[in-house]
Amino acid sequence: MTLSEAQQKRLNDLAIGKIVTGKISVDDQIAALRKQIGALSEAAKVPLDKDFQALEGLVAIEKEKKERKTEPAKKKTAKKSK
Repeated sequence: MTLSEAQQKRLNDLAIGKIVTGKISVDDQIAALRKQIGALSEAAKVPLDKDFQALEGLVAIEKEKKERKTEPAKKKTAKKSK
């Protein structure tokens, strides 16, 4: 049994995808794609799809939460009364 050219290409593409996924986490790949899509949308002056805008909104909220957690807590100092 021999594979057609299309089947061979598909197998090669899958193998390359597995190699990339093994080296770069899926989350990092998604983040890179989100950045690129945003840049392309802005450059082409094409608005983002509503679902993609919702995803970007969720990401922004999560980043904000994470930043708040990592900020050092400010100590409240009470003024001494004399």
